[in-house]
Amino acid sequence: MFLFDKLLRKKSNVVKGVDYISNLPDPILHLILSRLHSTKEVVRTRVLSTRWRYLWTSIPSLEIDISHGPKPLSALQKNQFKEFVYWVLANRTLDLDCFTLDCGDHCDMSTIVWWIHVAVMRKVKQLDLTFCARDTGEAFVLPRCLVDCNSLEVLKLDMFMCYLSLESFTGSKTLKRLCERLTVLCPKLVYLEYGGHMANHFLFEVKSLKKAVIELEEMEQKNEFDDYFGVTICELFFQVFHVEYLSINYFFVQSISFKCECFNCPKKGFPESLPSLKTLEITIDGYLLDVLLRILKCSPNLDFLHLIIYKDSSPDQYEAFVGELVEVETTRILTHHLKKVEFLEFNGERETLAIAQFLFEHGNALEEIVFGWSNKDRYCKKSRKAMNEVSKFYKASSVVKVITLLKDQ
Repeated sequence: MFLFDKLLRKKSNVVKGVDYISNLPDPILHLILSRLHSTKEVVRTRVLSTRWRYLWTSIPSLEIDISHGPKPLSALQKNQFKEFVYWVLANRTLDLDCFTLDCGDHCDMSTIVWWIHVAVMRKVKQLDLTFCARDTGEAFVLPRCLVDCNSLEVLKLDMFMCYLSLESFTGSKTLKRLCERLTVLCPKLVYLEYGGHMANHFLFEVKSLKKAVIELEEMEQKNEFDDYFGVTICELFFQVFHVEYLSINYFFVQSISFKCECFNCPKKGFPESLPSLKTLEITIDGYLLDVLLRILKCSPNLDFLHLIIYKDSSPDQYEAFVGELVEVETTRILTHHLKKVEFLEFNGERETLAIAQFLFEHGNALEEIVFGWSNKDRYCKKSRKAMNEVSKFYKASSVVKVITLLKDQ
């Protein structure tokens, strides 16, 4: 508000009859407008002078958040909000780099879909929508124009009390638990984050993709899909094999391991090479080291490995893990690019400390090891003793940092 208040004091910008701020080039004025708190404040600058009247219509990004207004909203205020969004989009004169909208539960699905259509017409590059369904379990039908949008690079959908539906697509079914086919045709997309439940088949035309984050949820009734579930997981893996940054969670890696055991690792579906991969973030436990090693072996240009080790209650897992670690070839492959290690649900276990000691001793490139405690009482009682023990370990890397913290419950 401070910057906006200064702009409204028009006389302070005028020296000997010359308005120096208004005479600045458009890119600089756009930069000034970008520092304002909200799009609503940006629009208000049109009253400053004739020069500013239409300037706001050419700013590259719009951000509209209903949560910044008064609470609760009256029916009149809700209508005013919708009219404001309509008016802002209708008065755009240039294409949109980014459109961010948080409308809570104050707009129906048809209104949101209309706004998406207008944003696509403005050749939006990044679309970030947050909304909540008025009726629990309501479907949000993804508009066809959004999936086929040639300009779209980043799409973020934060939906509450509703689920995504692809019913407008030929051969597709509603994404409530599973969808039959998931097709994404965005030739300029550079970032993809896929979370929730699995589709049965994938088609991603995203050759420009640079970063992929896959956070799958474990299904409650996976048994009925056991005949092909692992193959489907690897099908998804194959679609993103060309990315530079890949983050995959525990359930995704576990499913790849399942596929390898049941289908003898046929080449189809599992990439033979990840030629562009530079950064890998992966969560494993003692039984999933083989999947990690396979990924590392086919990633010739990997620079940064962030390894998250998920604790399991079985001591046998740790024995198996350490047994594989001590193999010469495994040690060489694993520690060559290992930069960060994070131990989840750590509570001072000797087995975990043994793995940490091994990684300290062989990780020449190691930069950080994090011990994430899950039990507050044990953290208070044992963390100092455990870290004193860690401090005595030999460390192959001279720059490695040791962090111990209590994870949020």
